[in-house]
Amino acid sequence: MSQDLIKCPKCGSSQIAAGKKGFSGKKAVVGGLLTGGIGILAGTLGSNKVKITCMACGNNWFPSQYQSQTVKYEHRRVQQEEIDKATQQAVIRSAQKAAFKDAWKRNAFDSAEKHYRAYFGVPDANLTREQMEKAYKDFQSERRVSIGLVIVVLAIIIYLIAR
Repeated sequence: MSQDLIKCPKCGSSQIAAGKKGFSGKKAVVGGLLTGGIGILAGTLGSNKVKITCMACGNNWFPSQYQSQTVKYEHRRVQQEEIDKATQQAVIRSAQKAAFKDAWKRNAFDSAEKHYRAYFGVPDANLTREQMEKAYKDFQSERRVSIGLVIVVLAIIIYLIAR
């Protein structure tokens, strides 16, 4: 028999607990200040609503919010996976570029050619020293642009996390 378990929309854990929301002191104080003694009853508003809490991460929600929370956190997970994938690719490309530049500086042209092929995805073909030298000079000038791009990427990541 297949059974759909409710999972935490934030972390995916099935360790959840449901309970009724209790008396709200904040609502009682505000109600008391606004309307006098009878306003204290405002603290009981919503006290019979069922509230679900994840025991793994502490996230809590009302059953009516489950779908919207699931969509929200799934969207965040997808964004984070895309950021992780792009970061991983950028790290690999940077390592290939650094290896090429290092080999070029050491005049290890065979090694530089290997890293050049890996970086640019160039199949086995005759590479001239001029092609590799131009790439090395281009990489040197890219350094200035790369710092600006890193700042922009960090700003985008901070923006996505803050949402």
